[in-house]
Amino acid sequence: MITVKNPHSVLAALTTRPKDVQRIYLSSDAADGAWKQVRALAEKNGVQIQAPPPRDKNSKKDFSDGGRFSQAWAEM
Repeated sequence: MITVKNPHSVLAALTTRPKDVQRIYLSSDAADGAWKQVRALAEKNGVQIQAPPPRDKNSKKDFSDGGRFSQAWAEM
């Protein structure tokens, strides 16, 4: 299984191979733009959509250096 965090890549997968998309994680923060289109297409194709699991507060990853934390992704 692979994780895809780019909404346009997820849209492409949902358009061409929707059965390969196992599930999509979407937070309320990711409810606009391309992720809104992802949600609509996933619902149309019966793909499971759920809220992302809570972040591990003890994680060693530090985002203070400008790193990004994604609130939405798909597993294929």
